[in-house]
Amino acid sequence: MSSETEAAARAAASGAATSAQPTIFDKIVAKEIPAKIIYEDDQALAFRDVSPQAPIHFLVIPKVVDGLSQLSKAREDQKALLGHLFWVAGQVGTKECPGGFRVVVNDGKDGCQSVYHLHLHVIGGRQLAWPPGRREPDPRWAEANARHTLVAPAIERFLAALAPLLEDAPPLEPHQLWIGSDAQASGLLCQPAPLLAPLGTGPDWVAMAGLRRVLRPKFSCAASSGVGQGLPAERDLFGTLLVNASDAVVVARAAEHTVLLPARASFLLSDVKELGPLLQGGSRGGDTWGGTPQPGGHLHAIPNRSVKRGRHYHTLPGWNLLGLPLQGLLRPEAGGGAVVALWVTNRERLRRFVETELLPAWGLRHVATWHWLKLTPGGCPVSAMGSNHRRPYEPLLICRAAGQGMSVPPPAGEGTKHLDGRVFASVPGQHSRKPHLGHQLRELVAGGGECLEMFARELFPGWVSWGNEVLKYQVLDERGADGWDAGR
Repeated sequence: MSSETEAAARAAASGAATSAQPTIFDKIVAKEIPAKIIYEDDQALAFRDVSPQAPIHFLVIPKVVDGLSQLSKAREDQKALLGHLFWVAGQVGTKECPGGFRVVVNDGKDGCQSVYHLHLHVIGGRQLAWPPGRREPDPRWAEANARHTLVAPAIERFLAALAPLLEDAPPLEPHQLWIGSDAQASGLLCQPAPLLAPLGTGPDWVAMAGLRRVLRPKFSCAASSGVGQGLPAERDLFGTLLVNASDAVVVARAAEHTVLLPARASFLLSDVKELGPLLQGGSRGGDTWGGTPQPGGHLHAIPNRSVKRGRHYHTLPGWNLLGLPLQGLLRPEAGGGAVVALWVTNRERLRRFVETELLPAWGLRHVATWHWLKLTPGGCPVSAMGSNHRRPYEPLLICRAAGQGMSVPPPAGEGTKHLDGRVFASVPGQHSRKPHLGHQLRELVAGGGECLEMFARELFPGWVSWGNEVLKYQVLDERGADGWDAGR
């Protein structure tokens, strides 16, 4: 049931149709509450709808109700007033929508009337379809639905296999990751997923970056880190590749905040303009402590991008991603064996951009798609599978480097290793915080390789992480390090 239908039902149940109480429209006429008025005379008032259903959507109402709460209640002596209201709708509608418009009058509960003061909806500004207020079908919806039709069977098989495993089980927690053993969900495995830790989010790292030349934030290891001798001196926090080459978790200080660094984890806190330490020919080793970093032959990049509506974090426009020097981040010896895994949303416009512009610009070819199914603690999808507004899953595009990879046979077993259509499931953590699939992705590269997460907001053992919020989830909160999974 839509919100308008619910509002109409509530109005009917409350007796609004026969109530003598002033309506919100009476208060607009009396100028007791504001409205964007676009026409007024001695009999009628026209103003913008606060919840427009089209680019142009305004209401025309009589200034005096006099029993005219709905069209079906009109008396014979009110015919002239009704004609005047439609005349106003025509005059203002022609001015606002020269290409045409529609006039709609809702009457009673079944007509979806929620305010019992006669009003005409005038809708236009675009090509209208039927029923009123809806758009002509967007061809992108058809493409998105076609993708969903291909994905849905694998997810439904996954849910069917998962259901008996969750019977009488306690509520799921974000650290549990359910993994489909293959695309047919013939077997499921639940493993601890390094998704959440008892850590805070710390300062606004992006704002700090803007003031770094004034604040000059520093990074240093705490004396209690347990790494031993040979720790580096204090270093600049921003723009420096810092490497924990030891097998121990390090407690460090970053801009006066205490952070935890997993074993063999490295990070570069910078924006997209300062990738020098990660590029070929740059100092990939960085500033290290506790040992010597081991170079690898594989990089994994996950741009964690999402829509801007929630304003949970800063985003980068798509056209800026085109200039990201991805080939410079890949080890030359990796060749066609390098893998890039790219999180995308279900927006068809974004998917088109990635497939037709971004991947070619990065020199990549799309070879498989995995899906992360987001569950409630009760084990159900967070939204209906058929929902066009919000799908309960997010795609992860598995890509290989082009160039050599396009002209030579793919690595042995690539087809079976990728498991196109593979499904993973977990309870989401903070906004857009994805499950870490490092183990599954390492299986795609012989020897495991070296792994890099782009646009990262946390660190993982054995990974290089880059982003302008790369320490976001590494800051210790008031609970301290007790219980933190050192093997993350």
